[in-house]
Amino acid sequence: MISLPPAVEISNCGLRLGIAAGAVVTFKLEHFQLDAGGEVALTGPSGCGKSTLLNLVAGLRRSHEGRICVQGTDLQPLSSSGLDAFRGRTMGFVFQSFNLLEGFSALENVLVGMRFGRSCPHAKRRARAVALLERVGLQRRLDSLPGRLSVGERQRVAIARPWRTDRPCCWQMNPPAHSIRQLRRRSSA
Repeated sequence: MISLPPAVEISNCGLRLGIAAGAVVTFKLEHFQLDAGGEVALTGPSGCGKSTLLNLVAGLRRSHEGRICVQGTDLQPLSSSGLDAFRGRTMGFVFQSFNLLEGFSALENVLVGMRFGRSCPHAKRRARAVALLERVGLQRRLDSLPGRLSVGERQRVAIARPWRTDRPCCWQMNPPAHSIRQLRRRSSA
């Protein structure tokens, strides 16, 4: 049996965020590990560091100290373009506001996501995107612009987009996890 590295491993992570009332506000995390295939929910009051942690794990922010490894890859030495490519291959993002491109159809929004990290061969992208939208029940809405979709339909487009790879290593999300679980159940059936 092959042993997979942890999905996320953080050691002595520190980030200086700014100055509040004359003191430097910092984010510190001594140790965190999420095993491959594991799930975690970050909960807490506004301002406690949930989004900061997600941004650090995604490499959208760089820590000032410590080590962050995702799927066995240390993020610190990666260049900006290296981080972009790594995110494209291994991470899926579902943003709270969905971040759909208004001038693009549901299908085009999923296709745009596939360009990052080159995770799906170009010749297979359209078929894969159609299959993903069918999986979330949007087979009749492929050509619809976001403004013509309900909030729930827009959420499902945003959920389909990260599945450009068969199994993204990490999900970064703010919407209810219930919708993600429904997609997982459909994909494993």
